Amino acid sequence: MGNCKGYKGMLMSDGYSAWRTLKKATHFGCMAHARRMFTDVFKGQKNKPSPRAAKALEYFQALYQVEALAKGKLAAIRTVCGSSIVCRC
Repeated sequence: MGNCKGYKGMLMSDGYSAWRTLKKATHFGCMAHARRMFTDVFKGQKNKPSPRAAKALEYFQALYQVEALAKGKLAAIRTVCGSSIVCRC
């Protein structure tokens, strides 16, 4: 952390608390780490999965589809009911 002291800019991290010592940095999280938190909750509740965790995982899937579309990997995508995304591959 000594080399980063005084850093001003955007910093993507896994949420490790030591990065919060950089007070002038604009912090944002990694999607893969955020998704993993919801996946762990979902898997940990085998008998009665959390509907919130399930919905969050649906949103992550939609974001990954948009990312793939932006990279030109999906044939088509359309928006349904505002925030829901359905892939027509």
